[in-house]
Amino acid sequence: MKTIIALFVLHFVALPAFSQRAKTFVIVHGAFGGGFAWRTVDSLLTAQGHNVYRPTLTGLGERYHLASPAINLSTHVTDIVNVILFENLHDVVLVGHSYGGMVITGVADSLPDRIAQIVYIDAHIAEDRQSAFDQRVGGTDLMQYEKDGMLAPPFVANPNNVFPHSVPQSTATLSERRPLHHPHPKNGKYILTVDDPQKPEADPFYEYEKVARDLGWQTYRMTVNHNPQNAKPQELVTLLQ
Repeated sequence: MKTIIALFVLHFVALPAFSQRAKTFVIVHGAFGGGFAWRTVDSLLTAQGHNVYRPTLTGLGERYHLASPAINLSTHVTDIVNVILFENLHDVVLVGHSYGGMVITGVADSLPDRIAQIVYIDAHIAEDRQSAFDQRVGGTDLMQYEKDGMLAPPFVANPNNVFPHSVPQSTATLSERRPLHHPHPKNGKYILTVDDPQKPEADPFYEYEKVARDLGWQTYRMTVNHNPQNAKPQELVTLLQ
């Protein structure tokens, strides 16, 4: 009987401790991608007891059938804002990869009271009324692949129709200059990925790490390519936790 009581007490005590560790992650993928790219990271975080949302932005991934030149950065910000509102999420760890940094800045600006922490993974840090094209990374070089309001760089080609895969993206998502009231959230974290043996200073996203340091954010580095969610998911999950 004492053994049963002891086990019950241990179980009862352990539950609050576990719930205190659990976090709610909303992960925003990069340009031309989709939530599918973060399936492994989702699984690893979920196995640790966290709640994970990895929505796909309008016109991309499994929502490619909605693709249109009318889709802009504000559309994508609204995508994520609505996930948070309709799922009634609070104390969110908002994560953005690459272009996703433009999106999460707008989301945090729209719902500051819902965001516990904002994490940029090799991502743009958006500025007031500044588009992704206005920033150095990527720049307007992508415009050489623009046709009818859509961007289709060579890596989105899929001649064998293999799924899942990258898809073209609306030019307006990278050219819209969105106003921001508070472009720099206080509780920020920046993860810079650097290809070995490249020097960090040579990395195109190094400038954003400098911005993060100047803002007093936590900064981390991973020796990995631009897509750590594929190459080193466990190491990335450790940093996210």
